[in-house]
Amino acid sequence: MLENKYLGKIKLVLMRSYKFFYRFPKRFRRKFWETNEDNKYYGHYDIFIHYTGVFLPYKINGEVQHGWSPHSGLIDPNTPIQDVKERKYYLINESNQKKSIGKGFYNTEIIGSPFLYFLDLIKISNKEVSKSLLLFPLHSHEWVKFSDPVMTHKTYLKEIIKIRHLFKTISVSLGWKEYQNKNVVKLFTREKIKVVTMGHRDNNQKFLFNFYDQVSKHEYIASDTFCTALFYGLIMNKKCFVYGKQLNENSVFKKNKDFLDNLWIGPEKSYHEFYSKKYPILLWDNFDHKPHPYIAEEELGMNYKKKPKELRKIFEWNLSCFFKSFIDPSN
Repeated sequence: MLENKYLGKIKLVLMRSYKFFYRFPKRFRRKFWETNEDNKYYGHYDIFIHYTGVFLPYKINGEVQHGWSPHSGLIDPNTPIQDVKERKYYLINESNQKKSIGKGFYNTEIIGSPFLYFLDLIKISNKEVSKSLLLFPLHSHEWVKFSDPVMTHKTYLKEIIKIRHLFKTISVSLGWKEYQNKNVVKLFTREKIKVVTMGHRDNNQKFLFNFYDQVSKHEYIASDTFCTALFYGLIMNKKCFVYGKQLNENSVFKKNKDFLDNLWIGPEKSYHEFYSKKYPILLWDNFDHKPHPYIAEEELGMNYKKKPKELRKIFEWNLSCFFKSFIDPSN
């Protein structure tokens, strides 16, 4: 009887040891080596790694909003899949969180824009060229295409020509798809406008470095809509304004049929009007040729920016959380 008792304990210890080591690789995959492509856009994951000062390749325990958005900031807010809605999402500002909750996403936390953390890491400084203008026209990407990219940029360029006499030099930053279109590039080079690109957003650790390098050289930043680049320019204390004709539903369409709301995704009139009323000083007709960083502080969630220690705790980037995952079956 006593022999069976000790034999049972030995079997129990062996079984627990087996389960521990059997689950080890799976636990590693859950806690290490980021696999969420959205978290790696623009080099954001690497920025968080350097900012927090961790040495191990931890995985973010959720999905980080990768750019400013007038909407929820979620990739697919209209998904009917409950499991997707229950995942953790890290958002930029209060407006994004409020709209996410309205869509049924309750597991959210505001941490501010990844760009705010990037600025703490940057060490280079460029001399600003007086009366220089850098343009950021609306761009396309994997999910969105222009119905006629050449005509769209011709229309934009006509508007820019009207104010070019006010600047000594003008450059334009094109999205990676437009940069590959020689006909679009020629539109600007013919007008002696320098063409640059920040590169592809996927797995591009240099994207924000390229952005900072270009923006820091210019005194003025402009876009035809309220967008991420505009607010990033504002937080860098640049003189930013919105200028150009608004695109309509005949200009930009969603390309991916997997989206439930497979409608046009241009700068909708409603949100452009909303932000025009909220920040009229950014519109060209009202522009006072001064920087307004306080606007970006609100839109990029400056008050919610975390310290390295706080971010490590939120992301569960420590070994204690890793070993606790062996005890807690929900992890």
